[in-house]
Amino acid sequence: MAQVGTEGMAEVELMKDEKGGLMMEAGITTITFYSSSGGSTFEAANAAIRAQLDKVVGANPWLAGRLVKGKTGTALSYPKSPTAAQTDQLFQVIGSDDALKLSPSSSYSKICTDMYASNKVVVGSGFATKGKDKPLAILTLLQSTDSSTFAFVFSISHVIADGRTYYDIFNMLSPGTSVRELNSARAMTFSETMRDACGRKELAWMDSLPAICMMIPVMACPKKPVCCAFEIDPARVEEMKASAARDGGVPYVTTNDILTSGFFNECNSRIGMMGIDCRGKIDGVGEDMAGNYVSALSIDPDTFATPASMRKMLSSTPYQTTQKPMPSCSKWCIGMESNSFSMVTNWSSFAGDLVKIEGFDIAYHLPMQNPAYMMFDMMIPFSCGGRKKGVICWTVSTDEDGLKQALPVGASISKELFP
Repeated sequence: MAQVGTEGMAEVELMKDEKGGLMMEAGITTITFYSSSGGSTFEAANAAIRAQLDKVVGANPWLAGRLVKGKTGTALSYPKSPTAAQTDQLFQVIGSDDALKLSPSSSYSKICTDMYASNKVVVGSGFATKGKDKPLAILTLLQSTDSSTFAFVFSISHVIADGRTYYDIFNMLSPGTSVRELNSARAMTFSETMRDACGRKELAWMDSLPAICMMIPVMACPKKPVCCAFEIDPARVEEMKASAARDGGVPYVTTNDILTSGFFNECNSRIGMMGIDCRGKIDGVGEDMAGNYVSALSIDPDTFATPASMRKMLSSTPYQTTQKPMPSCSKWCIGMESNSFSMVTNWSSFAGDLVKIEGFDIAYHLPMQNPAYMMFDMMIPFSCGGRKKGVICWTVSTDEDGLKQALPVGASISKELFP
Protein backbone atom coordinates (compact mmCIF):
# COMPACT_ATOMS: atom_id res chain seq x y z
CA MET A 1 0.00 0.00 0.00
CA ALA A 2 1.44 3.36 -1.02
CA GLN A 3 0.74 6.54 0.92
CA VAL A 4 3.36 9.30 0.84
CA GLY A 5 3.26 12.99 1.56
CA THR A 6 4.94 16.20 2.67
CA GLU A 7 4.34 18.04 5.92
CA GLY A 8 0.67 18.89 6.30
CA MET A 9 -0.37 16.98 3.19
CA ALA A 10 -0.74 13.32 2.30
CA GLU A 11 -0.77 11.74 -1.15
CA VAL A 12 -2.40 8.42 -1.99
CA GLU A 13 -1.39 6.49 -5.08
CA LEU A 14 -4.56 5.32 -6.79
CA MET A 15 -5.20 1.88 -8.24
CA LYS A 16 -5.08 0.95 -11.92
CA ASP A 17 -8.81 1.20 -12.56
CA GLU A 18 -9.20 4.37 -10.48
CA LYS A 19 -6.73 6.24 -12.68
CA GLY A 20 -8.06 4.44 -15.76
CA GLY A 21 -11.68 3.95 -16.79
CA LEU A 22 -13.17 5.44 -13.62
CA MET A 23 -11.70 8.82 -14.58
CA MET A 24 -14.56 9.11 -17.09
CA GLU A 25 -17.32 8.58 -14.52
CA ALA A 26 -19.32 11.31 -12.79
CA GLY A 27 -19.60 11.17 -9.02
CA ILE A 28 -21.77 8.63 -7.20
CA THR A 29 -24.81 10.63 -6.12
CA THR A 30 -28.10 10.16 -4.29
CA ILE A 31 -30.96 12.48 -3.42
CA THR A 32 -32.99 12.10 -0.23
CA PHE A 33 -36.25 14.00 0.20
CA TYR A 34 -37.28 15.03 3.71
CA SER A 35 -40.63 16.29 4.98
CA SER A 36 -41.23 18.02 8.30
CA SER A 37 -42.63 15.93 11.14
CA GLY A 38 -42.67 18.92 13.51
CA GLY A 39 -40.44 19.94 16.37
CA SER A 40 -37.55 21.26 14.31
CA THR A 41 -36.68 23.67 11.52
CA PHE A 42 -34.64 23.62 8.36
CA GLU A 43 -32.14 25.99 9.99
CA ALA A 44 -31.62 23.58 12.90
CA ALA A 45 -31.21 20.65 10.51
CA ASN A 46 -28.72 22.67 8.46
CA ALA A 47 -26.58 23.44 11.53
CA ALA A 48 -26.67 19.84 12.78
CA ILE A 49 -25.67 18.39 9.41
CA ARG A 50 -22.84 20.90 8.96
CA ALA A 51 -21.49 20.06 12.44
CA GLN A 52 -21.64 16.34 11.66
CA LEU A 53 -19.78 16.88 8.39
CA ASP A 54 -16.91 18.39 10.39
CA LYS A 55 -16.65 15.16 12.39
CA VAL A 56 -16.80 12.93 9.31
CA VAL A 57 -14.12 14.89 7.45
CA GLY A 58 -11.99 15.04 10.60
CA ALA A 59 -11.96 11.24 10.72
CA ASN A 60 -11.62 10.92 6.93
CA PRO A 61 -9.57 13.91 5.75
CA TRP A 62 -9.16 12.40 2.27
CA LEU A 63 -12.71 13.65 1.61
CA ALA A 64 -11.22 17.16 1.45
CA GLY A 65 -8.66 16.09 -1.14
CA ARG A 66 -8.02 16.89 -4.77
CA LEU A 67 -6.95 14.82 -7.77
CA VAL A 68 -3.39 15.65 -8.79
CA LYS A 69 -0.65 14.34 -11.04
CA GLY A 70 1.35 11.83 -9.01
CA LYS A 71 4.51 9.85 -9.67
CA THR A 72 2.62 7.04 -11.41
CA GLY A 73 -0.38 8.93 -12.78
CA THR A 74 -3.40 10.37 -11.03
CA ALA A 75 -3.13 10.57 -7.24
CA LEU A 76 -5.27 11.81 -4.34
CA SER A 77 -3.69 14.66 -2.37
CA TYR A 78 -5.34 15.83 0.84
CA PRO A 79 -4.69 17.87 4.00
CA LYS A 80 -3.93 15.69 7.01
CA SER A 81 -5.95 18.05 9.24
CA PRO A 82 -8.56 19.88 7.15
CA THR A 83 -9.47 23.37 8.29
CA ALA A 84 -13.04 24.62 8.67
CA ALA A 85 -12.57 26.57 5.45
CA GLN A 86 -11.53 23.43 3.59
CA THR A 87 -14.56 21.54 4.89
CA ASP A 88 -16.78 24.49 3.93
CA GLN A 89 -15.92 23.76 0.30
CA LEU A 90 -17.74 20.43 0.63
CA PHE A 91 -21.01 21.94 1.91
CA GLN A 92 -23.62 24.21 0.37
CA VAL A 93 -27.21 25.30 0.89
CA ILE A 94 -29.22 26.20 -2.20
CA GLY A 95 -32.34 28.25 -1.53
CA SER A 96 -35.69 27.85 -3.20
CA ASP A 97 -35.11 31.14 -5.04
CA ASP A 98 -32.08 29.74 -6.86
CA ALA A 99 -32.26 28.95 -10.57
CA LEU A 100 -31.93 25.28 -9.60
CA LYS A 101 -35.41 24.81 -8.17
CA LEU A 102 -36.75 21.72 -6.43
CA SER A 103 -40.48 21.26 -6.65
CA PRO A 104 -42.39 18.39 -4.99
CA SER A 105 -44.27 17.93 -8.26
CA SER A 106 -41.17 17.58 -10.45
CA SER A 107 -40.48 14.24 -12.11
CA TYR A 108 -37.39 12.24 -11.23
CA SER A 109 -36.03 12.61 -14.77
CA LYS A 110 -36.40 16.40 -14.67
CA ILE A 111 -34.78 16.59 -11.23
CA CYS A 112 -31.80 14.54 -12.43
CA THR A 113 -31.51 16.49 -15.68
CA ASP A 114 -31.52 19.81 -13.82
CA MET A 115 -29.05 18.59 -11.17
CA TYR A 116 -26.48 17.39 -13.71
CA ALA A 117 -26.94 20.41 -15.98
CA SER A 118 -26.38 22.84 -13.09
CA ASN A 119 -22.80 21.62 -12.42
CA LYS A 120 -23.44 22.55 -8.78
CA VAL A 121 -24.36 19.40 -6.88
CA VAL A 122 -22.80 16.43 -8.70
CA VAL A 123 -19.03 15.89 -8.55
CA GLY A 124 -17.62 15.88 -12.06
CA SER A 125 -15.58 13.17 -13.73
CA GLY A 126 -11.96 12.58 -12.86
CA PHE A 127 -10.90 14.34 -16.04
CA ALA A 128 -13.04 17.36 -15.08
CA THR A 129 -11.55 17.62 -11.58
CA LYS A 130 -7.91 16.52 -11.93
CA GLY A 131 -5.42 19.33 -11.45
CA LYS A 132 -8.18 21.76 -10.49
CA ASP A 133 -9.32 23.17 -7.18
CA LYS A 134 -12.60 21.28 -7.31
CA PRO A 135 -13.97 19.25 -4.39
CA LEU A 136 -14.27 15.48 -4.69
CA ALA A 137 -17.24 15.37 -2.31
CA ILE A 138 -20.22 17.75 -2.18
CA LEU A 139 -23.08 17.78 0.33
CA THR A 140 -25.98 19.99 -0.75
CA LEU A 141 -29.12 20.93 1.15
CA LEU A 142 -31.65 22.01 -1.44
CA GLN A 143 -34.67 23.92 -0.19
CA SER A 144 -37.96 23.26 -1.92
CA THR A 145 -40.57 25.72 -3.10
CA ASP A 146 -42.65 23.97 -0.41
CA SER A 147 -41.18 25.22 2.89
CA SER A 148 -41.94 21.96 4.73
CA THR A 149 -39.63 19.84 2.53
CA PHE A 150 -36.01 19.83 1.44
CA ALA A 151 -33.58 17.53 -0.33
CA PHE A 152 -30.22 16.20 0.84
CA VAL A 153 -27.94 15.55 -2.13
CA PHE A 154 -24.59 13.86 -1.54
CA SER A 155 -22.00 13.22 -4.24
CA ILE A 156 -18.50 11.65 -4.12
CA SER A 157 -16.07 11.26 -7.00
CA HIS A 158 -16.17 7.72 -8.38
CA VAL A 159 -12.40 7.93 -8.80
CA ILE A 160 -11.94 7.74 -5.02
CA ALA A 161 -15.02 5.82 -3.89
CA ASP A 162 -17.25 2.91 -4.87
CA GLY A 163 -20.82 2.33 -3.69
CA ARG A 164 -19.68 0.70 -0.45
CA THR A 165 -17.38 3.60 0.45
CA TYR A 166 -20.11 6.04 -0.55
CA TYR A 167 -22.65 4.61 1.87
CA ASP A 168 -20.08 4.13 4.63
CA ILE A 169 -19.54 7.90 4.53
CA PHE A 170 -23.18 8.74 3.82
CA ASN A 171 -24.45 6.96 6.92
CA MET A 172 -21.94 8.79 9.13
CA LEU A 173 -23.65 12.06 8.14
CA SER A 174 -26.64 11.46 10.44
CA PRO A 175 -26.29 14.13 13.15
CA GLY A 176 -25.07 12.56 16.39
CA THR A 177 -23.88 9.33 14.76
CA SER A 178 -20.43 8.08 15.75
CA VAL A 179 -17.85 8.35 12.98
CA ARG A 180 -15.02 6.02 12.07
CA GLU A 181 -11.91 6.21 9.98
CA LEU A 182 -11.81 4.40 6.65
CA ASN A 183 -8.40 3.33 5.40
CA SER A 184 -7.61 5.42 2.33
CA ALA A 185 -4.31 3.67 1.47
CA ARG A 186 -4.85 1.41 -1.54
CA ALA A 187 -4.18 -2.31 -1.85
CA MET A 188 -2.19 -2.00 -5.06
CA THR A 189 -2.41 -5.71 -5.87
CA PHE A 190 -6.21 -5.57 -6.07
CA SER A 191 -6.51 -4.80 -9.78
CA GLU A 192 -4.79 -8.08 -10.67
CA THR A 193 -6.17 -10.35 -7.95
CA MET A 194 -9.66 -9.08 -8.75
CA ARG A 195 -9.23 -10.07 -12.39
CA ASP A 196 -8.12 -13.55 -11.39
CA ALA A 197 -11.27 -13.99 -9.28
CA CYS A 198 -13.81 -12.22 -11.48
CA GLY A 199 -12.88 -13.38 -14.98
CA ARG A 200 -9.74 -11.98 -16.56
CA LYS A 201 -10.82 -13.03 -20.06
CA GLU A 202 -14.30 -11.55 -19.74
CA LEU A 203 -13.05 -8.29 -18.21
CA ALA A 204 -10.45 -7.96 -20.98
CA TRP A 205 -13.19 -8.45 -23.58
CA MET A 206 -15.23 -5.57 -22.11
CA ASP A 207 -12.30 -3.22 -22.81
CA SER A 208 -11.50 -4.71 -26.22
CA LEU A 209 -11.88 -3.10 -29.64
CA PRO A 210 -14.62 -5.56 -30.75
CA ALA A 211 -16.71 -4.70 -27.68
CA ILE A 212 -16.23 -0.98 -28.28
CA CYS A 213 -17.24 -1.39 -31.94
CA MET A 214 -20.42 -3.19 -30.89
CA MET A 215 -21.27 -0.35 -28.49
CA ILE A 216 -20.76 2.47 -31.01
CA PRO A 217 -24.27 2.16 -32.54
CA VAL A 218 -25.79 2.19 -29.04
CA MET A 219 -24.04 5.48 -28.27
CA ALA A 220 -24.36 7.03 -31.74
CA CYS A 221 -28.08 6.30 -32.15
CA PRO A 222 -29.40 5.99 -28.60
CA LYS A 223 -32.94 4.94 -27.90
CA LYS A 224 -34.93 6.92 -25.36
CA PRO A 225 -35.16 4.75 -22.24
CA VAL A 226 -38.23 4.16 -20.12
CA CYS A 227 -37.49 5.06 -16.49
CA CYS A 228 -39.58 3.54 -13.72
CA ALA A 229 -39.16 2.64 -10.06
CA PHE A 230 -41.03 0.13 -7.93
CA GLU A 231 -41.17 -1.01 -4.36
CA ILE A 232 -40.02 -4.60 -3.90
CA ASP A 233 -42.88 -6.86 -2.79
CA PRO A 234 -41.61 -8.98 0.14
CA ALA A 235 -44.34 -11.61 -0.31
CA ARG A 236 -43.47 -12.13 -3.99
CA VAL A 237 -39.78 -12.29 -3.09
CA GLU A 238 -40.34 -15.09 -0.58
CA GLU A 239 -42.50 -17.05 -3.03
CA MET A 240 -39.90 -16.74 -5.77
CA LYS A 241 -37.04 -17.63 -3.41
CA ALA A 242 -38.74 -20.85 -2.37
CA SER A 243 -39.64 -21.97 -5.89
CA ALA A 244 -36.29 -20.95 -7.41
CA ALA A 245 -34.28 -22.85 -4.79
CA ARG A 246 -36.51 -25.92 -5.06
CA ASP A 247 -36.57 -26.04 -8.85
CA GLY A 248 -32.88 -25.19 -9.19
CA GLY A 249 -31.58 -27.70 -6.67
CA VAL A 250 -29.77 -25.15 -4.47
CA PRO A 251 -30.14 -24.54 -0.71
CA TYR A 252 -31.20 -20.94 -1.24
CA VAL A 253 -31.21 -17.98 -3.59
CA THR A 254 -30.97 -14.31 -2.66
CA THR A 255 -33.18 -11.38 -3.57
CA ASN A 256 -30.36 -10.11 -5.76
CA ASP A 257 -30.21 -13.45 -7.62
CA ILE A 258 -33.91 -13.13 -8.41
CA LEU A 259 -33.73 -9.48 -9.47
CA THR A 260 -30.61 -9.88 -11.59
CA SER A 261 -31.77 -13.01 -13.41
CA GLY A 262 -35.22 -11.54 -13.97
CA PHE A 263 -33.93 -8.23 -15.32
CA PHE A 264 -31.32 -9.68 -17.66
CA ASN A 265 -33.80 -12.20 -19.06
CA GLU A 266 -36.56 -9.62 -19.52
CA CYS A 267 -34.12 -7.36 -21.40
CA ASN A 268 -32.98 -10.31 -23.58
CA SER A 269 -29.37 -9.45 -22.73
CA ARG A 270 -26.47 -11.03 -24.59
CA ILE A 271 -24.20 -9.99 -21.73
CA GLY A 272 -25.36 -8.89 -18.29
CA MET A 273 -22.91 -6.95 -16.16
CA MET A 274 -23.39 -7.27 -12.40
CA GLY A 275 -21.49 -5.17 -9.89
CA ILE A 276 -19.88 -7.07 -7.02
CA ASP A 277 -18.19 -5.79 -3.86
CA CYS A 278 -14.91 -7.67 -3.40
CA ARG A 279 -14.35 -6.76 0.25
CA GLY A 280 -14.06 -9.93 2.30
CA LYS A 281 -13.87 -11.99 -0.89
CA ILE A 282 -10.29 -11.23 -1.96
CA ASP A 283 -7.24 -11.45 0.28
CA GLY A 284 -5.93 -8.11 1.47
CA VAL A 285 -9.19 -6.22 0.95
CA GLY A 286 -10.80 -5.46 4.30
CA GLU A 287 -14.19 -4.09 5.26
CA ASP A 288 -12.74 -0.72 6.38
CA MET A 289 -10.98 0.14 3.12
CA ALA A 290 -12.01 3.23 1.17
CA GLY A 291 -11.66 3.20 -2.59
CA ASN A 292 -12.88 1.14 -5.52
CA TYR A 293 -12.82 -2.52 -4.52
CA VAL A 294 -15.58 -3.63 -6.85
CA SER A 295 -15.78 -5.43 -10.15
CA ALA A 296 -18.38 -6.08 -12.82
CA LEU A 297 -19.04 -9.72 -13.62
CA SER A 298 -19.78 -10.27 -17.32
CA ILE A 299 -22.51 -12.92 -17.35
CA ASP A 300 -24.00 -14.75 -20.33
CA PRO A 301 -27.58 -16.05 -20.78
CA ASP A 302 -26.78 -19.63 -19.75
CA THR A 303 -25.41 -18.35 -16.44
CA PHE A 304 -28.13 -15.82 -15.61
CA ALA A 305 -30.90 -18.09 -16.91
CA THR A 306 -32.36 -18.68 -13.43
CA PRO A 307 -31.78 -17.39 -9.89
CA ALA A 308 -30.38 -20.85 -9.06
CA SER A 309 -27.82 -20.69 -11.88
CA MET A 310 -26.77 -17.28 -10.58
CA ARG A 311 -26.37 -18.72 -7.07
CA LYS A 312 -24.28 -21.63 -8.37
CA MET A 313 -21.99 -19.24 -10.23
CA LEU A 314 -21.47 -17.08 -7.14
CA SER A 315 -20.84 -20.03 -4.81
CA SER A 316 -17.13 -20.37 -5.61
CA THR A 317 -14.21 -18.47 -7.09
CA PRO A 318 -12.91 -17.89 -9.63
CA TYR A 319 -16.41 -17.07 -10.86
CA GLN A 320 -17.41 -18.97 -14.00
CA THR A 321 -19.59 -16.26 -15.51
CA THR A 322 -19.91 -17.56 -19.06
CA GLN A 323 -20.77 -20.89 -20.67
CA LYS A 324 -20.19 -19.81 -24.28
CA PRO A 325 -17.68 -17.57 -26.10
CA MET A 326 -17.96 -13.82 -25.62
CA PRO A 327 -19.89 -11.95 -28.33
CA SER A 328 -18.21 -11.80 -31.72
CA CYS A 329 -18.06 -8.48 -33.54
CA SER A 330 -17.78 -10.20 -36.93
CA LYS A 331 -20.90 -12.27 -36.24
CA TRP A 332 -22.71 -9.16 -35.04
CA CYS A 333 -21.85 -7.42 -38.33
CA ILE A 334 -23.67 -10.13 -40.30
CA GLY A 335 -26.63 -10.31 -37.93
CA MET A 336 -25.65 -13.51 -36.12
CA GLU A 337 -24.84 -11.86 -32.78
CA SER A 338 -26.57 -9.42 -30.43
CA ASN A 339 -25.08 -6.28 -28.91
CA SER A 340 -27.69 -6.15 -26.14
CA PHE A 341 -25.96 -5.34 -22.85
CA SER A 342 -27.54 -4.73 -19.46
CA MET A 343 -26.24 -3.79 -16.04
CA VAL A 344 -27.33 -4.35 -12.44
CA THR A 345 -25.61 -2.64 -9.53
CA ASN A 346 -27.08 -3.23 -6.09
CA TRP A 347 -26.98 -0.28 -3.69
CA SER A 348 -29.47 -1.59 -1.15
CA SER A 349 -27.09 -3.82 0.80
CA PHE A 350 -24.84 -0.85 1.67
CA ALA A 351 -27.51 1.71 2.51
CA GLY A 352 -28.03 1.01 6.21
CA ASP A 353 -30.48 3.32 7.99
CA LEU A 354 -29.70 6.33 5.76
CA VAL A 355 -29.37 9.84 7.21
CA LYS A 356 -31.80 10.51 10.04
CA ILE A 357 -32.57 14.15 10.86
CA GLU A 358 -34.50 15.19 13.96
CA GLY A 359 -37.88 16.69 13.13
CA PHE A 360 -37.92 15.35 9.58
CA ASP A 361 -39.03 12.10 7.97
CA ILE A 362 -37.49 10.51 4.89
CA ALA A 363 -39.99 10.66 2.05
CA TYR A 364 -37.78 9.11 -0.64
CA HIS A 365 -34.15 8.14 -1.08
CA LEU A 366 -33.09 7.64 -4.70
CA PRO A 367 -29.92 6.98 -6.70
CA MET A 368 -29.21 9.68 -9.27
CA GLN A 369 -28.11 9.07 -12.85
CA ASN A 370 -27.70 11.47 -15.74
CA PRO A 371 -30.61 10.80 -18.15
CA ALA A 372 -28.46 11.97 -21.07
CA TYR A 373 -26.19 8.96 -20.62
CA MET A 374 -28.79 6.24 -20.05
CA MET A 375 -28.54 4.41 -23.38
CA PHE A 376 -28.90 0.80 -22.29
CA ASP A 377 -30.79 -1.36 -19.81
CA MET A 378 -29.83 -0.72 -16.20
CA MET A 379 -31.33 -1.57 -12.82
CA ILE A 380 -30.33 -0.34 -9.36
CA PRO A 381 -31.85 -2.09 -6.33
CA PHE A 382 -31.77 0.46 -3.51
CA SER A 383 -33.12 1.34 -0.07
CA CYS A 384 -36.14 3.65 -0.22
CA GLY A 385 -35.98 4.56 3.47
CA GLY A 386 -37.08 2.65 6.54
CA ARG A 387 -37.36 -1.04 5.76
CA LYS A 388 -38.60 -0.50 2.23
CA LYS A 389 -36.49 -1.61 -0.71
CA GLY A 390 -37.00 -0.70 -4.32
CA VAL A 391 -35.60 -0.92 -7.82
CA ILE A 392 -35.12 1.85 -10.33
CA CYS A 393 -34.87 0.76 -13.95
CA TRP A 394 -33.92 2.36 -17.23
CA THR A 395 -34.82 0.18 -20.18
CA VAL A 396 -34.61 0.39 -23.96
CA SER A 397 -35.58 -3.27 -24.44
CA THR A 398 -38.87 -3.68 -22.60
CA ASP A 399 -41.46 -1.58 -20.77
CA GLU A 400 -43.02 -1.02 -17.36
CA ASP A 401 -45.49 -3.89 -17.72
CA GLY A 402 -42.75 -6.30 -18.76
CA LEU A 403 -40.64 -5.37 -15.74
CA LYS A 404 -43.61 -5.82 -13.40
CA GLN A 405 -44.07 -9.35 -14.70
CA ALA A 406 -40.39 -10.27 -14.52
CA LEU A 407 -39.52 -8.78 -11.14
CA PRO A 408 -40.97 -9.28 -7.62
CA VAL A 409 -42.23 -5.72 -7.40
CA GLY A 410 -45.40 -3.96 -6.36
CA ALA A 411 -46.47 -0.34 -6.55
CA SER A 412 -44.58 2.51 -8.13
CA ILE A 413 -42.28 4.37 -5.75
CA SER A 414 -44.15 7.57 -6.60
CA LYS A 415 -46.60 8.50 -9.33
CA GLU A 416 -45.40 12.11 -9.11
CA LEU A 417 -41.71 11.27 -9.50
CA PHE A 418 -42.32 8.50 -12.05
CA PRO A 419 -45.45 9.53 -13.99
